[in-house]
Order: sequence, then structure tokens, then C-alpha cells
Amino acid sequence: MRANLAAEMAREQVGNDEIAGLIKKTSKAVYNKINGYSDFTISEAILIRDAKFPSCSLEYLFADQRAEEEAGR
Repeated sequence: MRANLAAEMAREQVGNDEIAGLIKKTSKAVYNKINGYSDFTISEAILIRDAKFPSCSLEYLFADQRAEEEAGR
């Protein structure tokens, strides 16, 4: 799950529809990407960061919490 991205979206009141329009995908596809069912491409990640969250690093926004938790076990 991309919890940091979800948190920043909530903080800035950016919805899945807005991200979907940016990356030319459906809201369901964005939901799947945020929840870790599929991945954002590098170009999608850069576009989202640059357009909506320029003060955040890509590493922070797109950190995979599940992968981090599994690595810590």
C-alpha cells in the first residue's frame, strides 16, 4: 500500500479521479495502484509528484509499506 501517497492526497484533498485524469487511467486503476494491487510507472509517479506534491520526494510518496514491513521481519 502506498500509505504516504494516500495521506498526502487526503491532506491536500486530491481524489482518485484527479490522479486518474493526470495519468490517463480510471479511478479504479488508481485505487489498485495506491493499494498495491498494481504498480505506478516511473513516469506516472513523476507526473503525480510534480503536479500535486512537488515538495515530497518520490521515495516518500511511493514507499511500499508492505515491502518495508516484510523487510523488517
